[in-house]
Amino acid sequence: MISKCANPQCNASLLRLSEGKVFQFEARQIFTLPEESYLKGHQVAHYWLCRKCLTFMTLGLKDGAVEIKPLQR
Repeated sequence: MISKCANPQCNASLLRLSEGKVFQFEARQIFTLPEESYLKGHQVAHYWLCRKCLTFMTLGLKDGAVEIKPLQR
């Protein structure tokens, strides 16, 4: 459950979705089953940036990891 802004320098708590933006990232994984067959699956992770942090940063993926990136203007 998302409870605070994804910016570690920010203390904003998530009270309303309209007070920021939710980001969704999907990570694909391969699971090995006991019968030695493979099943492609995925996990979805959610992050939230508050309205204040959205004015100068965004979230993105780099090498499969979520990172905070400055907004390019």
